[in-house]
Amino acid sequence: MTFLSWPLLASLPLVVFLVINLKAIPLVWHFRLFTFLLQSRSWLRPSQVQDGTLVGKTPVLFQPLILHSRSPLLEIDYYLHKSNATFFSDVDIARSHLVAALMWPLLRRPEAGVLLPSKGADVKSGNQRLAIMLGAVSCSFRREIKPFEKYEVWTRVLAWDDKWVYFVSHFVRAGVVRGRGRFTLQQQRSAVGGQRQRVAKAEVEKAVLATAVSKNVLKLGRTTVRPDDVWKAAGLWPSGGNKDALDRVEKARLRGLQALAESKDGAALHGLFGDLVDHEDGVAALGEYHDIFAWA
Repeated sequence: MTFLSWPLLASLPLVVFLVINLKAIPLVWHFRLFTFLLQSRSWLRPSQVQDGTLVGKTPVLFQPLILHSRSPLLEIDYYLHKSNATFFSDVDIARSHLVAALMWPLLRRPEAGVLLPSKGADVKSGNQRLAIMLGAVSCSFRREIKPFEKYEVWTRVLAWDDKWVYFVSHFVRAGVVRGRGRFTLQQQRSAVGGQRQRVAKAEVEKAVLATAVSKNVLKLGRTTVRPDDVWKAAGLWPSGGNKDALDRVEKARLRGLQALAESKDGAALHGLFGDLVDHEDGVAALGEYHDIFAWA
């Protein structure tokens, strides 16, 4: 063994520790966040979102995007499970990827005349960008996540009013609930594990580990944009005056607002995940992706 081998050998435990904890190392969060730029070039296509035929039993606007992740040692607290604070960093990642999946072209090239119809079609965006600003976030914890345990974060639009958009993120035990055989956006690939067999309702309820809600406002420069105007501009609103589709969207929106009003103990929010699941076929989902450096 040469002299230079000893320093390399001595540093090996540190290298291993850093590798298995890369997700939680400072600045890696930024890499995790901006991986949606790569996704936008691979499987996010505007035509897939804007195709009206995708509005089915679960409207595209309310379908979840699934993040596969794992909790490394640096996320573990003194109770030997995932620290409560680290749930919020996962929520940031999941919400950002969902927003990019639903309206990436609109984020890149916002059209003020479409986003702000009350100001007329001739208003110009200039250099302004459509921004999603976080107003508040809360999380209701149900079950612990153990060291290196795999889990999934199912994030979707929950509801909105004239100003605020609410996103819900369900932390779910990995592998309990599958998406359908194919995803809405990732049509070129199948869901991990294919279609799952019948899922019992009790099994679905036990799978929910925590539920977080993010309250956001949409801004074009300093001007607040109504959420429904954003959905229309992004091609997520039922077109052609389809009353049945509009009724489904409105019913889902009101169901979300009701759950928020009843969410003092978190039970109503946890139950929303069960409402998503077709116990025969799983869930209609936009797609799935693996968290960077998460070893999922």
